[in-house]
Amino acid sequence: MKKQMRFWAAAIALLTAIGTFTACKRGEADPVSSTEEEPTHSVEETTSDRDENGYLLDDLGARDYEGRKIRLLTWINKSYNQFDVDSERDGQANRFEEAVYSRNLQVERRMNVRLVWNSIEGNNSTMNSYIARAQELSQTNDVDIFAAYSMVPATLAMNGILSDMNAIPSVDLSKPWWNKSMLEKCSIYEKNYFGAGDLSPDMLAATYVVYANKEMVANNRIEETLEQDYGEASLYDLVYHGKWTLDKLISLSRAVSVDGADGAAAVYGFSTYLINVDPFLQGAGILTVENGADGSLLPSDSFASVDTQSLLTTLVSFFQSSAAFLGRYDEGWDNATWINAWYENRAMFLMEDFTRAKLNYEKGLYTYLLPVPKLTEEQDDYHCIAGFYSTVWSVARNAATNEAVGATLECLASESYRSVMPTFYEQLLRRRYADDAGEYAMIDYIKGKISFDSGRLFTGVFGGKTWSAFRDCVNNSSVNWISYYEQNLANTMTSGCETINRIGDVYREP
Repeated sequence: MKKQMRFWAAAIALLTAIGTFTACKRGEADPVSSTEEEPTHSVEETTSDRDENGYLLDDLGARDYEGRKIRLLTWINKSYNQFDVDSERDGQANRFEEAVYSRNLQVERRMNVRLVWNSIEGNNSTMNSYIARAQELSQTNDVDIFAAYSMVPATLAMNGILSDMNAIPSVDLSKPWWNKSMLEKCSIYEKNYFGAGDLSPDMLAATYVVYANKEMVANNRIEETLEQDYGEASLYDLVYHGKWTLDKLISLSRAVSVDGADGAAAVYGFSTYLINVDPFLQGAGILTVENGADGSLLPSDSFASVDTQSLLTTLVSFFQSSAAFLGRYDEGWDNATWINAWYENRAMFLMEDFTRAKLNYEKGLYTYLLPVPKLTEEQDDYHCIAGFYSTVWSVARNAATNEAVGATLECLASESYRSVMPTFYEQLLRRRYADDAGEYAMIDYIKGKISFDSGRLFTGVFGGKTWSAFRDCVNNSSVNWISYYEQNLANTMTSGCETINRIGDVYREP
């Protein structure tokens, strides 16, 4: 098996070279039209700071840390084996796991380190066990890097056991393998205790998108409507030109919906489940908390504003109409109207995370992949959020100045960007190569729009209200948001921010 895994480790580079679907990312620019051909890279075009496929290289080179052990405490995400892959798996490893295995070997060789993985339970129901173990290992200086369920690092930071990622030697947070939104939106007093990006394939998998049924789009002549009403040839052109907005989603949904009459099944323009309405809030550019002038956290003005009120009113009206179906908690997740309508070609749009993509293709349902719509065309950008079942990375405080730890983390992220993530796209879509490269390009585009909010990372401090409040109002069709906020959220948001801001005292040197 070891020989087989090493064969695949070498083959991953060839697999990545064949695929051309991520060209838009490699060029560091957003596509401007889905009708344009993907750029190709010749040997002459490859510059010294990029590999043969056009992917940016890191600045680390090869280093010799004399076989130092780099100790990583990871959580067990049962959906994806994204950290360590056992070379004795008797031929059971898939291409994604082979890419992970290859990455780890490459990092160990380039840095001359030994990666020591310690994986334990740590999801929503067991995260307290992970936190306790992290605390124990920190006290004895037996851990260097944490890879944890997304709700966990906030507690680790408040317990004083994390480092400022900005100050870690050899970690360059400006590189494309690090998510920029987490750095910009989740700092506290200008310190970043969390990192994410290409080291977290599960974060991409957990990112919410809007699926569009290609057959229904064609049958309802949606592209003709787009051309006539918006001057765009396709849904992808609408996205790339910044015109994909909530009002257009609703308008297109209303145009195709059909009331169920005389026993006929209803046709919806849009369908989703209740937990999937969360992305609309941040998709509209609304954060629950924001940074003050001194870097401290404050309740966001937009969360308490008429912007949230307007969004809530629009969504409640939409879900009360025949154009949309909203699955409630009491209906359940599987074999429920909201998802059955989708697979029966009775819903043109579906809001779900990326994990739905592979099942769509396995069932022969071909889709467009779209980001969460903006509230208005004037909004700064698209903002797509990841669900909580994903990984955030941090460096232990005792390893803050360790050059080997920083270089190894950067190398892991860099190698993931060039080999693991392209292979992961395959697993998401369950197809070796896309018939239409537009889907792969859109995955890359959406990955660049993944956005974060400190209010979600620190949701435990706010009693979970940073995600539950808006969702509950949609569920209860309660449209008076301003009143609801004042009565149920204002004090919680203020006291929660004050609690988080005490982190400055925790890390202040005596």
